[in-house]
Amino acid sequence: MSEAKEYRREIMEAAHNERIKLALTRAIASYRNNVNEALRRFPHTLEMAKEVQKIKQNAVANLD
Repeated sequence: MSEAKEYRREIMEAAHNERIKLALTRAIASYRNNVNEALRRFPHTLEMAKEVQKIKQNAVANLD
């Protein structure tokens, strides 16, 4: 069996594993809660990220 086929088989097994599904569900919920709490505590974060993105774009556009 090729490595790609073996990898696909392992991924499909994992996708149907109830323990992995539960772990992923919990991890995703925890991540979302943490992001929401961080944004609640630091509401300026998104605006700062936009500003940083503009600074990066300007820097890249002006590289020698």
